[in-house]
Amino acid sequence: MQPDTVSGNLQIAIALGNGDGTFNAPTTTTYAAQYINGNSIAVADFNGDGKLDVATSSFIGPSGSGISFGNGDGTLQTGGTSSNITPAQALYIGTYGASIALDLNGDGKPDILNSTVELLEQTPPLNPTITSLTTSAPSAPVGANLTFMATVSPVSVSTLPTGTVTFTDGATTIGSGSLDGTGKATFSTTSLALGNHSIVATYAGNTTFSPSQSAAATIVITAALPADFTLSLAASSGTATKASPSVTSGVTITPVNGFNQQTSLTCTGAPQGATCSVSPATVTPDGTNASTATMTISIPATSAALSKPEPNPTSSGKVMLALLGGAALFVLGSFRKRRRLFASLFLVLALLGCSALVSCGGGGTQTSTSKTLAGTYSLTVTGTAGSTTHSADFTLNVQ
Repeated sequence: MQPDTVSGNLQIAIALGNGDGTFNAPTTTTYAAQYINGNSIAVADFNGDGKLDVATSSFIGPSGSGISFGNGDGTLQTGGTSSNITPAQALYIGTYGASIALDLNGDGKPDILNSTVELLEQTPPLNPTITSLTTSAPSAPVGANLTFMATVSPVSVSTLPTGTVTFTDGATTIGSGSLDGTGKATFSTTSLALGNHSIVATYAGNTTFSPSQSAAATIVITAALPADFTLSLAASSGTATKASPSVTSGVTITPVNGFNQQTSLTCTGAPQGATCSVSPATVTPDGTNASTATMTISIPATSAALSKPEPNPTSSGKVMLALLGGAALFVLGSFRKRRRLFASLFLVLALLGCSALVSCGGGGTQTSTSKTLAGTYSLTVTGTAGSTTHSADFTLNVQ
């Protein structure tokens, strides 16, 4: 701010910086009837539109004071006419000396302090911020992992804030996080106790940005849920034939609420002649990831086995045996004693021959079959862990 060397009127020059220590050519606003004597300047967002404004003051009177609202591009809004430029809004403080803009009463709105004491250094106002809070879930059981994310946004500038966000549960600090390159800070915990919790995120601010606080987020922590599992089959049906006698399906055990117990797997309901098994027969989930097994159903190929023949004497053999028996009685009764030895020998040979004849007579056979009849069958795969049991059904078609 300086007086026009020709007219003595007040001039305000704004030179936008390049960020490397150099500046663009200044934009100058010259006020008519605004004299430098006793004037001072203060910069802040006086109308709350997120753009910095310029206030000038003079002890001479309202004609030497006013506020020019900023456009956000280095230019100012003015009043009056082109030949008699004035600030956009009148302002009269009535004291002589330097001015500074700051929030004196803590209401979030800039005030102006003017004094006869010359200020050698004026601290620029902090850029206001807004902090918002989101949670991964509005409720969760005891021990569940919850994540809180705070987002800190600038109100009037494009530069993102940096610094730390503190997360509190009522009056208790539960954690903190640093803002990343997107203006976000996260915090996770599994330590919230049973009941309701009021979580607030507070940005501490820095030398450029003002502090801010989020609205409270209510989190409800419920009683812990029991560990459990689900059982599912990759396929719920299959077809077995003579050409393809085996059917398989994947079995999946998925843990719920951290389930990590050993689980036995069985298959029941196989039809006659068929087998059903699950491999491996036991699995143990790790509480997070699913465990898998394979169910296999097999039907036998149709077969007939020749049984061991059983004796079945013919009628001619029976007659021969009867005749020989009668002949033996006759010989024993008719022959003299000295010839009985030869007769006995003949009888033994005859009996041996007859036995051979009878044993070689006609014989019968028995056949046995082992097969699964065509049809539709329902089988059940069951998972058991202690007192917890779940099952899934499988439909087998035999053709």
